[in-house]
Amino acid sequence: MTSRTYIGTLRRHPATRATRPARLSVAVGFLAGAAFLAFPITAEAAGKPAKPTQPATGTQQILPMNLGPATECPRTSGLALNDGDTAGLYVVGQGLGCSNPSFVGAIRWSGGLGMQYLGLLPGSTGSSAEGISEDGTVVGWTGGNIGEAFVLEPGAVQLARLQPLPGMVHATAENISHNGLYIVGTSSTAEEQHAVVWTKTGGGWQVRDLARNAGSPAIADYGTALLNTRLDELGTVSSAQVIAANGQRTMLPGFDVVALDITANGGSVVGYRLQPCPEPCGEYPVPVYWTLLANGTWAGPVDLPALDGVDSEARSIAVRNGKRLIVGHGFTKKDAIMRAVAWIEDSPGKFSLHRLAAIEGKSKAWARAADVNSRGQVAGASQATGFSYYAVLWQLP
Repeated sequence: MTSRTYIGTLRRHPATRATRPARLSVAVGFLAGAAFLAFPITAEAAGKPAKPTQPATGTQQILPMNLGPATECPRTSGLALNDGDTAGLYVVGQGLGCSNPSFVGAIRWSGGLGMQYLGLLPGSTGSSAEGISEDGTVVGWTGGNIGEAFVLEPGAVQLARLQPLPGMVHATAENISHNGLYIVGTSSTAEEQHAVVWTKTGGGWQVRDLARNAGSPAIADYGTALLNTRLDELGTVSSAQVIAANGQRTMLPGFDVVALDITANGGSVVGYRLQPCPEPCGEYPVPVYWTLLANGTWAGPVDLPALDGVDSEARSIAVRNGKRLIVGHGFTKKDAIMRAVAWIEDSPGKFSLHRLAAIEGKSKAWARAADVNSRGQVAGASQATGFSYYAVLWQLP
């Protein structure tokens, strides 16, 4: 299950040239380390000039369920969810404007208890829940003078600290495998950052180094993790890789690509590639997926139909009844508003695009889809009124 925190810098919308927030998969600014170090400037796909993706037509809209605020946090955003077959359905994420005493706070929603604030590690001043496993184990980060990774085990009431690599101070937990045995994230100092994996053992969680100058956004049940790395010192070119539990690395095909999620069985990956466009645009993301073939090689990246043909990202993937479900977001050309979208595999390699509507179907409200499960449920966030926004849950057809 994927999850990402969004912060805003400014980038030009390729269609309208209107300025709007760019999305960077990093923790809030007071954390020392970012989940991704690689955000490239130019792009080609698989060594060939990238072709503009065609606009999708006839997209259907699906209304969400509003999960509302927490008592301590008036604004909420859903970042991840589990399948709900074992421990019941949970949605986790981030609250804003929280008290006690953080401004940013980790949250968790369930049908029985509603929206709850999960608290902080001692000495921290903010937190975010980034991922959840099927058994309800929650992972994320806390911020303050020292950014730390946390895990909240089923039945526990207090966040527990995940140890960084020896000699390092900061850490973030970005995701957890569906089976709850692996956590991926980062460990860092002021000078360097490493992608890491924590493996569940009889005595707790054991940390292991994956790669320097890299981020890891997701991991499969067999310990196959994703890596995003920079290929040059300026960070203008990036690569995406998969790294097996035995440490063997495989480069995903494509140039200037970012991988964001992997299925529980490790057979499919989603993310985006960067498409160049004339200044002042520079580049924009095109949603893509990769497929692991029977011979052990990866095919892709294959473009998904982008909303209005421009500026979309595929952020999460799951499998339902043998068919892939992919969610993410795009921007409508006429108004540059972020819209939540889903791609449903109707037949092998053929996807239909569906619009996930904002709260109450508001046409001018933004919405973002962050995670999808094998039941076709989608967690995300939507603007409500004014500056208010809440975690939401969509059900795919």
